[in-house]
Amino acid sequence: MCAFLEIKKRLSGEEVGVANSLTDPVGQYAEYLVHQVYGGGRTRNGTAGHDLVDRAGRKIEVKGRVKKHDNYKPKTYINDSNVVAKNFDYLVYIVFDDEFDVEYAFGVSLKNFKKVFYKVEHRNGSFKWVVKVREELLGNPLIEDLTSHFIAQ
Repeated sequence: MCAFLEIKKRLSGEEVGVANSLTDPVGQYAEYLVHQVYGGGRTRNGTAGHDLVDRAGRKIEVKGRVKKHDNYKPKTYINDSNVVAKNFDYLVYIVFDDEFDVEYAFGVSLKNFKKVFYKVEHRNGSFKWVVKVREELLGNPLIEDLTSHFIAQ
């Protein structure tokens, strides 16, 4: 755990500068890549519903996951309160292989997010949106395939 913390400190330090906090390095790296592509400014850690505001003023929520095995389909929950309050305009999701190379990435507007993903009542009684990620989503006309943008980074 100490070694893990030291790695996170280095990622957030001036020398590397990828992370802006000591939280999840996968998510922080995904945010860093999205910032490299879209510019703008990263939000402070804990900002409700989005991780950065791009040059065009869009609030972007970023999710990043490492593919654990060939058949792995990441699943993420987005709080309904963030969807209802329109705390993000665009969601970017990046899936990495175990060497942190981009396997695939996609983007979806909030409007299309509501058409592609679904809402469920979570164990604690709150509603959450289920984002089941699979490479086949890239063929959905409501989803923007961003893979080439992030492989270039």
